[in-house]
Formats: sequence, structure tokens, C-alpha cells
Amino acid sequence: MGFLDKVFTSQTEQVDVEEYLNNLDVEEEAVYEDADAYVKSMTLRDNTDVPAVEKELKDGNLVLLNVEDMAKRNARGLRDAIVAIKSMVF
Repeated sequence: MGFLDKVFTSQTEQVDVEEYLNNLDVEEEAVYEDADAYVKSMTLRDNTDVPAVEKELKDGNLVLLNVEDMAKRNARGLRDAIVAIKSMVF
């Protein structure tokens, strides 16, 4: 264990793991007001969510679309929603 102790601990700086883990929640991500595009995570639950996805795409943002809920409940509706979104993009 002596070798691993040397690898995982620094001789000049000791890190308090508990303090580090407690402070993870305190740090907030900075919002970039002048960014060209944002990455948005959205969930497609039904066809009423399509306009919100289209709005984000029109604004130039990248959308990570979770379709799992709709795929389980309504595969045909999901196909129609994807076709509508693709027709707006392409």
C-alpha cells in the first residue's frame, strides 16, 4: 500500500475529501450571455412538446431530445413528431 499512498496523496498538499465533496454543490455553472448557441436537454412526452423543441432549434440551440417516454407509449406519434422536427430543420 505504500506505493499507492504515494500516488494518491501529494507530499505538499493534502486534500480534505469530505470538504471537497461538501463544496461540490456550492459551485454554480456560469451562464454565458454572449454564447452563439446553448445545449438544451428536453424530453418529448407528446406532440404538444414539438413547438418548444422547434423554438429552441430556431433560436440556434442544440437540443438533446429524450424520446424514451413517448417511444414506450406512442411509437407512431413519436415518428410523426420526429418527422415534423426534421422537416423544420432540413
